[in-house]
Amino acid sequence: MAAGPQHMRCMRRFDAYPEVAGGPRSLRVVLGDTDPVVRAGLRALVAGADDLELAGEVPDLAAAPHRARELRPDVVVVELTRGVADSLAVVRSIARGAPDAHVLVLAGEHERERLRRAVELGVRGWVDLGADEDELLAAIRLVGRGAMLFAPAVAADVRDFAAARTEGAGDPFPQLSRREREVLELLADGAGNAQIAQTLYLSPKTIRNHLSAICNKLQVVDRVQAALCAREAGLGAPRSLDGRRAVLRRVA
Repeated sequence: MAAGPQHMRCMRRFDAYPEVAGGPRSLRVVLGDTDPVVRAGLRALVAGADDLELAGEVPDLAAAPHRARELRPDVVVVELTRGVADSLAVVRSIARGAPDAHVLVLAGEHERERLRRAVELGVRGWVDLGADEDELLAAIRLVGRGAMLFAPAVAADVRDFAAARTEGAGDPFPQLSRREREVLELLADGAGNAQIAQTLYLSPKTIRNHLSAICNKLQVVDRVQAALCAREAGLGAPRSLDGRRAVLRRVA
């Protein structure tokens, strides 16, 4: 802003439009930032969005884990700065104490080691502190709904971390057949049924059957959740904001 285990199961399901009685509910947002100017800008941004609800503010990052447990937000926005030595510890505490609260990091600089540690701790998104308002709103919405999003400047590093983690953990989906794994990999990269069928020289009906089997084995309800489950396991490449939007549009 200008101012993997064996027989892996997707436990966090992607709900593109959280529902309550009467229609889609607003995403609840907690702002954790020690800079009052940045926090004021974020507050105005959230307040101006009809689909976002400001659940609380945490000027002292040390209190963020407690507030996340208390307020039960969909997304916690945390500024990760060199001057806040315990900010990564805060991220870890939020992940442990409020696992349903997705963490979106705002960072003013890119340090590979801090990025790696943040990803390992479960951060769902990483956005430059200088991102414009539209980018920040889109990031809050995507991360709050369970997706992962990383700024273009760090996406390549995140992809490398995910690949290394996958190689070290072995096959994250041993319950899938070789063909089902191929279908899932293409799905994770944003391919639609027709493209998957063409790539694997199979009929669209066969692809639909494979997708149905994949959803059953991964215990997810649709292809979008299957794709996100695959991406969490390191399949497909982490996307920039525009790339993430494109993948979700193609998969849905």
